[in-house]
Amino acid sequence: MYKQDDLEDLAGAVADYKTAVSMNSLQDSTCQIVTVVPVPATLNPPPCMFTVRSRLGYLLLESDPAEAIRLFEEVLQIDPLRLEINALIGEAYVVEGDHAKEEATKRQFYEKAVEAFKAELALSPVTTQAVQLTGDEANNAQVHWELAEVYEKLEKKAEAKSELDLYLKATKWHSDTYPWRIALAEKKIEELSHLD
Repeated sequence: MYKQDDLEDLAGAVADYKTAVSMNSLQDSTCQIVTVVPVPATLNPPPCMFTVRSRLGYLLLESDPAEAIRLFEEVLQIDPLRLEINALIGEAYVVEGDHAKEEATKRQFYEKAVEAFKAELALSPVTTQAVQLTGDEANNAQVHWELAEVYEKLEKKAEAKSELDLYLKATKWHSDTYPWRIALAEKKIEELSHLD
């Protein structure tokens, strides 16, 4: 983490994370998934670590999306409720779809991305009680934005429009890291409405 966070040596960070994962491997039984509470004082092998896997997966997302997905899936084996990991899997599938040569393969990757993004949303559902308490009709603007983009790639205009609407609802009280997307979403909804 020092090489990534302090030195910005990404190649060195990737090498270090790969070493850490090899020493904490689910396949070689050099780590274990802890499923008991309280956690025993000593564990042999030690617990599997999700942090190095998620960081390595993030660094490999563009250059090796298939490996990134494998690492993110290991994170979910360790902690199935870990937020943002399904969204990262979705992003990796989008990268694979963008790089695929055949249209059928592109569609398969994009459909897998949709599944992953929906799995992320399922971890933080908007309930009636939550709406009453917060006024939020949707959450996770980033995932709704990503879903809208994938649906556009799949030429599913109604679904894209619906996700953009949810994106706007999610940004109503919480804005967006990239606030310019709010105006863009409004424009896209208008354009998609004319295509109905």
